[in-house]
Amino acid sequence: MGEVTLETSFVLDCYFDSLDMAELKTSVAASFPNASNPPLLDLKVVGDVVLMAMGKSPFVEELKPCQWNFMEDDHLVRDSATQYITEDATILTCFKRAFKKLKNQSKCYDQIFGVQSAGDFLIKVYLVANILKKYPEKHIAIMLPSLSATSLLIMACYFAKKIPVMLNWTLSEEAFAHCVASQEVPIILTSRTFFKKVQTPWLQKYPMTFFEDLLKDLSLSQKLKALFQSKIFSLPKKLDDIAVVLFTSGSEALPKAVTLTHQNILQDLKGAAGILDLRNDEILLAFLPPFHSFGFSINTVLPLISSVRVVYSPDPTDASTLNNLVQHTKLTLITSTPTFFKGMCSSADNSQLSSLRLVVVGAEKCPEALFDLMEVKVPKVTLLEGYGITECSPIISANPYSPGKKIKRGSVGLPIIGTTIKILDIETQEEKSVGEE
Repeated sequence: MGEVTLETSFVLDCYFDSLDMAELKTSVAASFPNASNPPLLDLKVVGDVVLMAMGKSPFVEELKPCQWNFMEDDHLVRDSATQYITEDATILTCFKRAFKKLKNQSKCYDQIFGVQSAGDFLIKVYLVANILKKYPEKHIAIMLPSLSATSLLIMACYFAKKIPVMLNWTLSEEAFAHCVASQEVPIILTSRTFFKKVQTPWLQKYPMTFFEDLLKDLSLSQKLKALFQSKIFSLPKKLDDIAVVLFTSGSEALPKAVTLTHQNILQDLKGAAGILDLRNDEILLAFLPPFHSFGFSINTVLPLISSVRVVYSPDPTDASTLNNLVQHTKLTLITSTPTFFKGMCSSADNSQLSSLRLVVVGAEKCPEALFDLMEVKVPKVTLLEGYGITECSPIISANPYSPGKKIKRGSVGLPIIGTTIKILDIETQEEKSVGEE
C-alpha cells in the first residue's frame, strides 16, 4: 500500500474487514473523549475516522424514541410454544396466533422506523407479498442484515408461497457465486443503502432488487387491499414444507445448502422455550445476521411467533451502538456469540446494560474471560451457554434458566426437549459410551 491520505479506503486499500473496523472504531472512541459515534458502515475512508476523532462526524447516531406497551397477562412464552407449536403448525400459523393477540401493540424497533406496531408490520407484509406473487420462481434470495425489513421480507415470502434463500455477503466471490447458482435465484432482494455500504465490487454483477423500490409508487388501491387483507388475516391454503435455505460457512469447501422446514425450526424453538424462562414482556436484541441459523431462528422467527418484542440492529460488531440501544429500549434478552457480547460488555459503562436479565451465547466456546468480565460489569445477568449447528435449526443443547443460580462453566447443558444425542467414533461410526471421546 502506498501513501495513506484522507481518501484512503479501509476496504479497498487497507483490506480491512468488519472486525478490523470494529476494533479501530473502539480504539478511536477510547482514545478521544469527544469522539463522535458514527455507524460502523459509514467509516469508509481515513478522513471519516479523523472526523469521528474530532467529534465532527456527519453520521452521528440519533436513536428514535422508544415506548413499548404490553398486554396485562404475564404468561410465559414457553406455555404458548407448548400449546401452539403442533406437528402440523407452520411459521405462518404461529405468526397469525401471535399477531392476532398482539393486535396494535408495539412489536419491533429499529433505527430506521423506530417502534412499529404489530398491525403496521402486518400491513407491510401483505403489501410486499402481493408484489412477490408476481415473480413466477419459487425461490427468492434475500441479502440483508438484521433489520425489521428483513423479517418483513421473510414473512412476505411465506404469504406469497415463496421460499427465502438467505445470502451471506461476507463470503468469497467464488463461494457467493456457488450459492446463487445452486438455487437458481432470479433476483436478490436487498436495500440500496445497505448495498452501497457493503462496497464489494463483484456484487455489482448480480441482479439486485432494492426493498425501497418495492414500496415506491404504490397505488391507493394496493394500500387498501393490504389493509383489508390484514383485517381478514387469511393464510395461503398450502405452504411448502421448506421454510428457508441457508448455507454452511464454506470454511473447508464450497458452502453447502441447508434446507430447513417449518417443523425443523418450530420444534427447535419449542424445545428451547421449554428450558428458557422467557416472559411475555421480554425485549430481545436481534443483531446476528439472518444468513446464519442462529440469527434466522432465534433473532428472526422467535419474535414473530411469540409475544417477545424485538430490537433490530444490523452490525453485531458495533458495540457502542448496541450498548446505547440496550439502554434506550430497556432490553432484557440477548442471544449472541461470546465474541460479540464480550465486545459489548467491555465497552459498556455501569448503567448501559442494567435492564438485561438473560444472555444466551453459542456458535463458539464461551471463554472464561467473559464469565469473569460479566461478574464485574453485569453481576445480576444470567449467562447461559448452548450448542448447535445449522443443520439442526440450530439449537441442540443449552443450560436451563434458573434465577440466581450460577451456571456451570464449560458446559453447554443438556439436550433441549425433543432432542436425542448420539456420540459416535469419528472413524468407525460406532456409538461411544458416556465419558469417551
